[in-house]
Formats: sequence, structure tokens, C-alpha cells
Amino acid sequence: MEGLGLNAATRVFGYAKNTILNWERRLAALQETLFLSALVHEFWQLTIEGDELYTKIKSNKEAAASEGWTIVLMERASRFIWTIKCGRKERRLFLEAVGTLAELFNQSEALP
Repeated sequence: MEGLGLNAATRVFGYAKNTILNWERRLAALQETLFLSALVHEFWQLTIEGDELYTKIKSNKEAAASEGWTIVLMERASRFIWTIKCGRKERRLFLEAVGTLAELFNQSEALP
């Protein structure tokens, strides 16, 4: 809501006032952690790991025959999930996940 009043934030984001106030109360307890994170973020090394999972749809099938696949990219230490992409096991599904990694690399100041 930075720079917005409460009423403006409700219009812009489409959430009720009580919801936004509740978020602010919950995040206020994290102020020290978020401040420390802002100071030392450039010293952290992220290790992002990816995995693919297949989902049983209607009946149990071999993995190769499954219609539902999930690609997960997760930071190893914090277990923060960067992205989850779902769909058929096709090239497009994997390219979307790799595209997310490319965006992270492009935003990193540590890379030349």
C-alpha cells in the first residue's frame, strides 16, 4: 500500500479494508526480519532446485501416461516455492519453468 491510503488500496487491489488491515497487523511483527533481509540480501546465495511430479487423474497410470504433471522450483534452504506450473508433460510446461529461472537470473545484481 506504499503511498496509498486505506480506501485507495481497497479500490486498487480489490480487497476489503479489514483484510488489508489484518495483513498489515500480521506483517508488522516481521518488520525486524524484513529489515535485516533488506540489508544482507546481496550476501545470500540461493540454491534453487527443480522437480517434476505426476498426478493421478481418475485412475492410477504409469508416469509416462499421466495427463497431469507439476513442475516445482524451490529454494533449498528456506523451502520457498518460486513457481509451480501444472499441465501435460510437454515442452511448453518445462519452458515456462525455465523462463521463471531466467527472470530470476536477469533480476540478480550478482550476475554481470
